[in-house]
Amino acid sequence: MEMTGTKAPAIEADRARLEAHRSLLIDEFREVLAGRTAVYVDYPHYLNVGDWLIYLGALSLLSILNVRIKARVSAKNYQRLLAIDIPRSWAIILQGGGNFGDLYPVHQEVRRAVISRFPDNDVILMPQSVHFEEPQAWIDSSAIFSEHRHLCVYVRDRESSDILNRVLDPDRVRLAPDMAMMLVGQWPWKSVSGSRTLVFRRRDQESLHPEVRLTDATGFDWEDLFSGLDIQIHRRLVGLARLEKSWGCDLGAVRIWELLMRRGLHRAHRQFEPFDTIDADRLHGVLFGLLLGKKVIAHDNSYSKISRYANCWLD
Repeated sequence: MEMTGTKAPAIEADRARLEAHRSLLIDEFREVLAGRTAVYVDYPHYLNVGDWLIYLGALSLLSILNVRIKARVSAKNYQRLLAIDIPRSWAIILQGGGNFGDLYPVHQEVRRAVISRFPDNDVILMPQSVHFEEPQAWIDSSAIFSEHRHLCVYVRDRESSDILNRVLDPDRVRLAPDMAMMLVGQWPWKSVSGSRTLVFRRRDQESLHPEVRLTDATGFDWEDLFSGLDIQIHRRLVGLARLEKSWGCDLGAVRIWELLMRRGLHRAHRQFEPFDTIDADRLHGVLFGLLLGKKVIAHDNSYSKISRYANCWLD
């Protein structure tokens, strides 16, 4: 599926296909997680609705599979997990998304630290897209991953699988759709009168158009949903999470943050709802549009993440 210039494809929402992806996730993860006790690592304690969709989808899956989550930590306070011993029978679940690689070193370091600290626990990495600006960086940094005997990595596209299989045994790398597919059916599909398109353009390092980063005038991005108050609350909760790290205890940061995530997702729904078409270069702009029953026009990011996913699951 080509996503360049005027050839950006239109993808129609297909409820049956989305429900099949949800069922596939349940069946796939039942094998490795059903009925287990686990800790959840790297929940998205930052202002990104796409990663919130992934996280809330993961919580839905874990509830269906009767997984008992004993602790949840983020990149802000994961060190408190490293300071304790956990039973070998507990699984460690790492958040999925699009940050496996060298573009987001903070999250890669969380994974490396946790995998190194718990060599005897099953570690399950939820579906990720993999990208290294410097391919040799994966080879050079892969020993921690390849030496862990109980690591299972899920990826969202075949290209990601190919990258990891340069180092990891193929039976440790599995293909699965994005965890947001667990949210199929959460929102009603409403017909919209007229023809309106929401132009959704990312303004970060993954944009194909660097000039967009310099202005807020070109389209919508997730950051437009957040007020100054939201940013202040986020900063205060980051402070609370850091206290959790310093004191080695749970002070409730994740539970408060989860409430704010759900409120932010409600805002995103209101933003998308009046439009019949979503024209997006963020993967979760595309997927959220499909979850709402919209037609989407998909444009790629800087390393073809959207076309890689679409070729695997939406073509």
